[in-house]
Amino acid sequence: MPRRRSWGPVATLRVLLAASVIIPVAVFAWAAFFGYRAEADAARDRIARTTDVAFEHAAKVFETHQLLLGEVDEILRGMSDRDILAREAELHDRLAAIIHNLPQVRDLAVFGRDGHPLLAAREFPARHGANMVDRDYFVALRGGYPGTYVSALLTGRTSGDRFFSVARARRSADGFNGAVAVFVGPEYFRSYWNRTGAIDPYWNGFRVGIARADGTLLAGQPEPAPGEDWRIPDAFVAQLRVASEQGYERISAGQESFDRLVAYRRLPASPVYVFASLPATAIRSAWLHLLATDLLLGVPATLALVGIAFVALRRAQAAEAAAALAAMESHKRQIAEEAVRQSQKLEALGKLTGGVAHDFNNLLSVIIGNAELIRGKPPERIERSVNQIIRAARRGAELTQSLLSFSRRRVLNPRPVDLAADMPRLGELLKTSLRGDIHFRCQFAEDLWPIEVDPGELEIALLNVAMNARDAMPSGGRFEVTARNVRVFTGELPGAPDLGGDFVALVLRDTGIGMPQDVAARAFEPFFTTKDVGRGTGLGLSQVYGFVRQSGGAIDLESLSGKGTCVRIHLPRAQRQPATVAADEASLLTQPVSPPRRILLVEDNPDVAEITCEMLRNLGNRVEMVSRPQAALDRLATGDSSIDLVVSDIVMPDGMNGLQFAREVRKHYPAIPVVLVSGYSDTLTEAGTEFAVLAKPLTQSALAAVIGHTGAESSAPRIVVDNTRRA
Repeated sequence: MPRRRSWGPVATLRVLLAASVIIPVAVFAWAAFFGYRAEADAARDRIARTTDVAFEHAAKVFETHQLLLGEVDEILRGMSDRDILAREAELHDRLAAIIHNLPQVRDLAVFGRDGHPLLAAREFPARHGANMVDRDYFVALRGGYPGTYVSALLTGRTSGDRFFSVARARRSADGFNGAVAVFVGPEYFRSYWNRTGAIDPYWNGFRVGIARADGTLLAGQPEPAPGEDWRIPDAFVAQLRVASEQGYERISAGQESFDRLVAYRRLPASPVYVFASLPATAIRSAWLHLLATDLLLGVPATLALVGIAFVALRRAQAAEAAAALAAMESHKRQIAEEAVRQSQKLEALGKLTGGVAHDFNNLLSVIIGNAELIRGKPPERIERSVNQIIRAARRGAELTQSLLSFSRRRVLNPRPVDLAADMPRLGELLKTSLRGDIHFRCQFAEDLWPIEVDPGELEIALLNVAMNARDAMPSGGRFEVTARNVRVFTGELPGAPDLGGDFVALVLRDTGIGMPQDVAARAFEPFFTTKDVGRGTGLGLSQVYGFVRQSGGAIDLESLSGKGTCVRIHLPRAQRQPATVAADEASLLTQPVSPPRRILLVEDNPDVAEITCEMLRNLGNRVEMVSRPQAALDRLATGDSSIDLVVSDIVMPDGMNGLQFAREVRKHYPAIPVVLVSGYSDTLTEAGTEFAVLAKPLTQSALAAVIGHTGAESSAPRIVVDNTRRA
């Protein structure tokens, strides 16, 4: 029998020798791989965070420039070059006061159409003999460039300082009339980046800057050497031409200095990008530095596996402690956020109950009081109390519709509207809502496009804005409404960056007391009002907001204390002509009333069912009433063909709503038309595309109209009657 080879000391030493080589190499390779990934992730995170910080700052600065240009436009509105020169001292003082606390503004100047300075905020008198006609911003604006133009980095002809301008054309009825420019020095941005630590010395070659979309550098940190600008690689410029609003790219231009990681974000409504970049070599250098550190720590004199295991254990323990700390912080943050959400819910509920209860208690007081007085009045004196009850009930309906309009639960009945043709009527409507000490002007462009909106909701929206303007001008003032055609690019509309295309811009401007910024920011919130109790519900502007957004448009508000308020509404251009829809509605209004019918009413509320039955019977119909959809289906299943029409509420109990019930009726009894009734439902929009819909609260005239239309054209689903609007 052969002898079994024993495991001796030599074999054990060989294994330990191999292990002493293989294990450290494997561990080192693992650490090197994940170390590189960690350094790359840290670099990307640093670039992204720096870009975000620089973007927020630059966005505020450029927004301030836009506001400055707009304010100067308002100051110089209607003034010729001669008028400006005649009032140069006064206007200089006003401009100097505007930019007094704005360190980012090097100067603010106004130029005539020939390029000569007319007015300057930092210098008086202005250097009228200078000529800026060859500056790129002046050439672009005189050539018809729309909006605000950001120039390249320029050099002062006398001072030698570097700066760029943010300029806008002055235009009049004769066309180009000069320019207004804000001059900004790049050192302002570098100073801010230095204060915020944008440049981390750990990353060699880290850069942050602001550049136009064509690659022209406006400001950079670190500052380029005198006489030299950073050369923005063509690959980066090409990427910006097709880029979205923000992104992260690795740009390579065939040279090591251009093999960089770049994060960028575009400023709102401006062809200017904020970016931060880092060369790929910096990541490799940081990684090699980390490897050298690991080698010094991981290859001690003993090269013992115990040391490697100890280091690995310490690292694992540190990672576990960090993960546990992060989990605990995350849990605390979730608890705090939930507490904030609960607080917001309670606040919203308090506003809702307080606002609605106040108005509805007033309305119920009118209704109950008049109902009690009717008991003791002779018949000939009852009519006045009945009229007051009806008016209070309609006011309650308007209040609920304002709530639904803001929450976007209410279905609108849009149609093409020609604002230019309706201008006299709309102007008279708005004028009557103002006082005699308020000068009113309504000016619409003659070539105004039609818009597709609900006409009644549009009138209510305009009236709400007009009445707010009236209350903001207790001593009189001026209220203007203008409308013009605009073409909007995606991202240009505040609050609606997803919208783009052809719009009609309605601008409503008053010269009232205005609002502080914190109040203006909450102007569209429901039940938010600064008026005394009983003078406003806080639903006016919320109705306007809900109507505009549900109509596919956008709305924004600008207001300053003592400067008045401007509300801008953008409504989408209609694809149909108003005449077509007008003819359709005329045919609807002239639809003959149908003969008496046998109607099956499905309503779970006994009081609503009783009054609805009585109104239907007053119209000469015979009515059967059930309280559940299933009971109605059982009644139709009896085979009795005497039912001519089904009227059903949408919100129903027992698992089947009115829309589902109507579809069952159409499926099994296609000859029987269905009219749906509701004041609120998640399925109301869907229902209006399939069946005739009647909005609550019900009136006898509304029932007559919808029943007559359904009988004549039951196959054409649409919302036929909305009796919640004012007559």
